[in-house]
Amino acid sequence: LKALADLYALAGRKNEQLSLYRKIAELKPQDKAIRDYLAHVEPDKPRADESAARDPKEFLAKRNAPANGQSRRTLSDLQVTTVFQNGLASRFHQVVFQPLTDAAAASARQYAFGYQADSEIVELRSARVFKKDGSVVDASDTGDAATDNPEMAMYTSQRAYYVNFPRIDVGDVVEVRYRVEDVAHRNAFADYFGEVNYFESEEPVGRAEYVLVTPKSRKFYFNKPRVPGLKTETTEKGDQRVYRFVAENLPAQNNEPLQPPGSELFGYVHVSTYASWDAMGKWYWGLVRDQFVADDEVRRRVASITKGLTTPDEKVRAIYDYVVQNTRYVALEFGIHGFKPYRCAQIFARGFGDCKDKATLIVSMLREAGIPATIVIVRTQMRGDFGTEPASLSPFDHAIAYVPSLDLYLDGTAEDTGSRELPAMDRGALALQINEGTPKLVRLPDSAASTNTTVRRIVADLSGARNDAGKSSVPVEFTADVAGVHAPAWRRRYRNVSSQRDRIKEDLGSDLPGFEPKAVKANDLTKIEENVHVEAQGTLSS
Repeated sequence: LKALADLYALAGRKNEQLSLYRKIAELKPQDKAIRDYLAHVEPDKPRADESAARDPKEFLAKRNAPANGQSRRTLSDLQVTTVFQNGLASRFHQVVFQPLTDAAAASARQYAFGYQADSEIVELRSARVFKKDGSVVDASDTGDAATDNPEMAMYTSQRAYYVNFPRIDVGDVVEVRYRVEDVAHRNAFADYFGEVNYFESEEPVGRAEYVLVTPKSRKFYFNKPRVPGLKTETTEKGDQRVYRFVAENLPAQNNEPLQPPGSELFGYVHVSTYASWDAMGKWYWGLVRDQFVADDEVRRRVASITKGLTTPDEKVRAIYDYVVQNTRYVALEFGIHGFKPYRCAQIFARGFGDCKDKATLIVSMLREAGIPATIVIVRTQMRGDFGTEPASLSPFDHAIAYVPSLDLYLDGTAEDTGSRELPAMDRGALALQINEGTPKLVRLPDSAASTNTTVRRIVADLSGARNDAGKSSVPVEFTADVAGVHAPAWRRRYRNVSSQRDRIKEDLGSDLPGFEPKAVKANDLTKIEENVHVEAQGTLSS
């Protein structure tokens, strides 16, 4: 079609060219070049999904409501997602909020949201401030920046788009309308679509609305949302089916110390095209199965590190310890590699990888040693618990390995952690064993309290004589034996011999003010399969 449209252009038949370009845009809405051309030659006009936006008269009528002690409130939060036949989507957002304190007004001068730079484009439709005096002021400028985290060695295609406003005063109302469009040439996840839309937050929400526009020919699956007063509606028009979810006057979920993550507090709608975990697991195995092929270098290394070992447990420990201590954590999560690991041989040659890369290397090496293992995708406790319906990729943020014969989970990112010391963020977490396309939804185990112990002993000799100033110097002996979940932190803290005296002085400072260590030693903390033992001798002046 494009070739024919270009011929029409050469022949000067502009109308025919535009007609074909519009047809291409309908068939392949992610074609950025076609969309840009049509936007250039045709006048800008509201899209169909933008008709759902709330009129300013509606949300401005609520601007004078009492603040009720809140620093900020959302007057309206709308997202309209239009899903195409291939699972790619177009999203329109309208966000309206009001700062109610000076601090909130200062922070409101910049509004930010994320997008995937390699597969999505952003279009800011409008950004304005409705001042208390009735005037309307537009945003001053926009920009975007990478969201990489060099401290964690994490690099992704995720970017943050920033909208900056001039001065904002308490009581002003800020409205931002923007679009995020999938523009990849194909859906890297086959025809899968899934997303999670939160309705509640730490601030009150006057109106929250999620609209999902789908092809009538495709089936979509939803959770049972726990949103107060949620109203739902499903309508059909032509070849589309529209799902609408609306909730009003949602109270703030006030932040409290040590509270669970947002997924356990805030109501949300979760949608997916997967009918079951079996279907999703089979697709994921199809995506990753070729990444577990070892090359000769990997085979030689497996043979070397398992030489002389006879039991599966010994081999598992050797392979796990090798990967954990010789494969640095570096995440290159660009495009599909946010979900798909790199090839085993490439990970081994590089000497680095992220969680799913390390899990892939562990699983591949175990298989070469004759020990069946599988990759497991996990929703860590850092993100909070999550519902098990519908089946979807959306919940997961981590990957580890599993050895069925030992019923043992191995987290390759836990670089100071023994094979039997599953990190706290994994314990009790929702997870999906892939099992070569026969998936199983599980909860990761939480070990018995008796296996997670920290025993500290302080022995002081109080028989010492006082000096002429009436002060005494008390000999003190300290020992600590640590096993289980807290052992990795102790290994990291005391691994450097040159800083051990400073560390022990800091750690005993609250219990023994004035303690001066004379000697400190620990067992070999590079041996991550051993429990931690630290001892110190010193004096306590009084």
